[in-house]
Amino acid sequence: MKSISLPPTTRLEDYIEYRKEINAEVNLASARCAADFDQDGVYRNLKKRIDQIYESYRDLLSGDDVYVFKELNELEKFLLSISELDQTMIPEAIQHEKAHAEKANELGYDVKGFSCVLMVDKNRKITYATVTHIQSEGIIPSEDLRNMALAPENPSYSDKYH
Repeated sequence: MKSISLPPTTRLEDYIEYRKEINAEVNLASARCAADFDQDGVYRNLKKRIDQIYESYRDLLSGDDVYVFKELNELEKFLLSISELDQTMIPEAIQHEKAHAEKANELGYDVKGFSCVLMVDKNRKITYATVTHIQSEGIIPSEDLRNMALAPENPSYSDKYH
């Protein structure tokens, strides 16, 4: 695992805006597939738009603040190792990602792994966002996206955009 770089330079508000734009594009692509648009064309366009969004946020989102894990327990150990984080919230974050992963598996998708983005909020307090990464050979149908996003007992702000 790479060493932890504190404090992070990614700002929470920039990450939220980035995720909103990504989620909007994924939702649009899913709707286009449901409306019988050419799936290959939709997929190519989605990849292009995600690349464009990434480029527009590249100077705001630091790769040094992103940590990737194969297993959920590795993510948990990582979060617990950061004393600046509210340790009481970590079990809930892990359960949250576990719910996403279990729903993905239930729907027939493979979970590639998990990631964590460390950020600073407006008060310069360190915070984080966790993500479950799903393997898909194309556009995931809207209903599946929604079911995976809303699987946790308390869906996150980003989850509610699906």
